Amino acid sequence: VCPEDSNDSSRFMDLWYTFVDPYATEVDEMGTDEANKSVGVLRIKDGRKIIDAYEWKHDNDVHLLAQNDELIIYELHVGDFHEKFKDLTTKIEHFKSLGINAIILMPIRQTVQYSWGYNPRYSFAIEHTFGTTYEFKEMIDNMHANGIRVLVDGVYNHADVSSPLAQIDHDYWFHHEPKDIQNSWGPEWNYQHYDAKYNVWPARKYVGDCIRYLVQEFHIDGLRFSSARFIQNFEFLTLITQDVKKLAGNKPFYCAAEYIPEDPIITVAKNGPMDGLWHEKFYTTIKDILIMNDDNNRVSLDQLKLVIDGRLQGYSSIQNLVNYLSNHDHNRFCYDIFTHIKDEQTAINRLKLGLLLLTTSTGNILLWMGDEYGEMKAKSIEQSKLDWTLIPTNDFNKNLFSLWSKMLHIRQKYMHIFKTLNLKFIHENSDQQLLVYDRYENNEHILIIINFGSLVKNYTISNIPSKGIWTDLLSEHNYHLMDESNQLTFDVIEEKQGFILILNRQQ
Repeated sequence: VCPEDSNDSSRFMDLWYTFVDPYATEVDEMGTDEANKSVGVLRIKDGRKIIDAYEWKHDNDVHLLAQNDELIIYELHVGDFHEKFKDLTTKIEHFKSLGINAIILMPIRQTVQYSWGYNPRYSFAIEHTFGTTYEFKEMIDNMHANGIRVLVDGVYNHADVSSPLAQIDHDYWFHHEPKDIQNSWGPEWNYQHYDAKYNVWPARKYVGDCIRYLVQEFHIDGLRFSSARFIQNFEFLTLITQDVKKLAGNKPFYCAAEYIPEDPIITVAKNGPMDGLWHEKFYTTIKDILIMNDDNNRVSLDQLKLVIDGRLQGYSSIQNLVNYLSNHDHNRFCYDIFTHIKDEQTAINRLKLGLLLLTTSTGNILLWMGDEYGEMKAKSIEQSKLDWTLIPTNDFNKNLFSLWSKMLHIRQKYMHIFKTLNLKFIHENSDQQLLVYDRYENNEHILIIINFGSLVKNYTISNIPSKGIWTDLLSEHNYHLMDESNQLTFDVIEEKQGFILILNRQQ
């Protein structure tokens, strides 16, 4: 290196930079976080490069997998959930008993030390602390054999500051400056940069290769695009989502975005790139109503209806939305409920209302690991492992798990109704803070009754869609409507109580 204004060759000197091959599929960090000391690992068999020797066994079990409008997703961090990929396989019966049909793994690309994975350093390498690529594939294969899809959370807005391409030529692949300094987490991929000399979009090609490798090599069933609003390039997102769906073949593949604030413009139905998006508005609305709202404030039924029926926000498909009461960005729902509401029975009643709204609103469902049995730890970006001893030893945790399981299995059993957009608000009482809506398909009806108000006696609900015997799927109590009045009268509706009634037999 020599200053440009100098012709003195004696002032030249060699500077050597060491970095890992950006396409390395395995990286040995040599026990340090210093990127210049890491080495890429190449595996050779019979004279050819291989990733591993795994042979897929359940690729033909596509019929066991839920479609994109039937997803009940369990979000987890591999290390905190248990520790390794192979540990997930030991929890398959837990997943099936709970009633989920998909898991989504927080980022699994190799990063530094312990982290949530949102600062990926090596784009093609799998986080080695979770296990080998062989074990990753084996876990996915076993999930597929049990009807559980495997989705992965991907970070394609930015990379770690020590990632190889940031060291090689930062401004060739990344923006020189952050697009938004307040929301910058590392070098940001420049999807607008086109190299006319080599006829290539550098960032698009590299990130696209990374995504295609993940889908093709590991047979995953979907991707979440973290911080998608900051990527600011629908053209690239459209091309890559189309590519991965082709790679998936006849298997359903789900592409969803973290796109906050939400806007249906990112969905395929609005000519956008994504099947759906994380429905943050659902989370904030339900939290405000059930946790932050005290009894002196009125619940806005209009705001609630917006998140129950996605069509009111411009969404046109169940797969457009992923509803949740919590995810990795927030405290667990159970933690917030029982922290803010000291009376246990009151807290349980509100938690039941939250579950009732989650399982009956339009959209797919997501729950955050540990919420299903009441893991009472606040959100932490530090290591925070689940305590699996709670379920078998504690009645509170067992009962909470049973409640989640019951609600999710109701969703599964009546998926043919819940996967439609058939929803009608049939009764609304702002003074009592009570709302009733009907989910239906042909002559099948499920009524959801939500009382945010105080206890009320001899309450009559009108506009019941059919006479007959209505059975509460939670209490199994029967309500008889035998005349043409289209009215059901309840002796008592408790404070913060909900019902889910199915038309058990028409008269």
